[in-house]
Amino acid sequence: MIEKPKLTAGQAYANEVYKHLAVATKPLTKAEICERLGWEYNKNNERRVREVISILAKRRAIIATSDQRGYKLAKTAEDVEEVKHQWAEIDGRIKELEERRTPLINFIEKVR
Repeated sequence: MIEKPKLTAGQAYANEVYKHLAVATKPLTKAEICERLGWEYNKNNERRVREVISILAKRRAIIATSDQRGYKLAKTAEDVEEVKHQWAEIDGRIKELEERRTPLINFIEKVR
């Protein structure tokens, strides 16, 4: 008999957060997500929320921009502009990381 693959704890929490985001009428903050998961809001659980959101955002369009508090699931055509804004922020981070990587590459090439 073939069994269904078991979810990791992070995946299970991501599914739970997805359910909350799917019905939310506004972006949910880390504190609100902690509350809905039954977690105390503290530094460690704030990190856990970011990890769960990271898992979820690799499968679903999650909007979390620098000019907005909280996380929102893109659900409708009205979310397109926010999705584009999120995409632009991600591209900006990629560019910044590439610029930071260049001196590291240069150093390795120099010492070889």
